[in-house]
Amino acid sequence: MDLSTFCTCIRDLPTLKEPFSQGNYTYASNGHMIIRVPFRPDIPEKKPDNLQLENLVFLNREEYTTEFPKYKTEKKKCSWCRGSGRTQICQECDGDGYVELENDFNQYSAECKTCRGEGETPGGPEKCSNCDGTGQAYVDKYDHVDIGDVRLGKKLLDKIKDLPGVRLGPVDGAERQQVAFCFDGGDGILMTMMK
Repeated sequence: MDLSTFCTCIRDLPTLKEPFSQGNYTYASNGHMIIRVPFRPDIPEKKPDNLQLENLVFLNREEYTTEFPKYKTEKKKCSWCRGSGRTQICQECDGDGYVELENDFNQYSAECKTCRGEGETPGGPEKCSNCDGTGQAYVDKYDHVDIGDVRLGKKLLDKIKDLPGVRLGPVDGAERQQVAFCFDGGDGILMTMMK
């Protein structure tokens, strides 16, 4: 798997922006899923302090027996970037999504009218965090697929569905909080949603 494919199958978040190497593997994560491939010497060994790899359970290849689910997603023009795929931090609220007003008697907090409480406005240099820079957002960001005993978010599944040979691990067990997956060239773990 080339580096651009590896990096783009995981959405960047402020706490885990860069892939990192640890031991025999190179990892990338967005806090809701983690993906690993065999060690890549071009990726530094800088594991984030807040990521605990020892709690993750990766499986042997023969344990990935669940076919990837078939599903449809419904998307619309992204309201945050208004379809441009690019945003900037709202200048009025500094990205907080609300503004504070104060007079001699009281202090008020109100939703920012400029960004509609989203903390971002269209245009600018940043990839829109709501639509991952595509300009198209999910109609229901909590849309999901129930498979076995687990509920998986379509937004996460969409990130891995086009990986070659993708298969899921066991999906049984009502208390299962994560589902492992594999693909040609690596494997990973998805967090489940509460039912």
